[in-house]
Amino acid sequence: MRSMMKDALGDLAKQALAFHLNVDPLVLDDTHDLEATFDLDSLDLILVTMRLEEQLGVEVPLALLAAVRTVGDFTQVLRSVDTSNPSLGKRHAAASDKSAEIRRERDRPRRAWRGRTARKTKTYQNLLQIVETELDL
Repeated sequence: MRSMMKDALGDLAKQALAFHLNVDPLVLDDTHDLEATFDLDSLDLILVTMRLEEQLGVEVPLALLAAVRTVGDFTQVLRSVDTSNPSLGKRHAAASDKSAEIRRERDRPRRAWRGRTARKTKTYQNLLQIVETELDL
């Protein structure tokens, strides 16, 4: 069971690399040098890793990425991260909670503004009625 999960993680790593490189995943071989063959630099590797961290809810230590040279190295790094450890997903859960809080906070002033506009419109209508009745329009 555990080896099947590690194989799935390896396939997922290859798919993420293929997506970023805009190539077919079947083209990627474990022996391909990422920098020489695909011109993939460390920033690109971090971006691919961040996408995978988001999907899996884990954190891959950046120190492990420093030794990555080939596709096989990258899949080994991903396989070495223990995805069954729930504490690794806490950073992702906290980040998504914070994102939700920011979205609520961002939307709150907009809702309050709509409420004030409705009150102002009603006040304006009331004032207009008073003026019309006073002037007998």
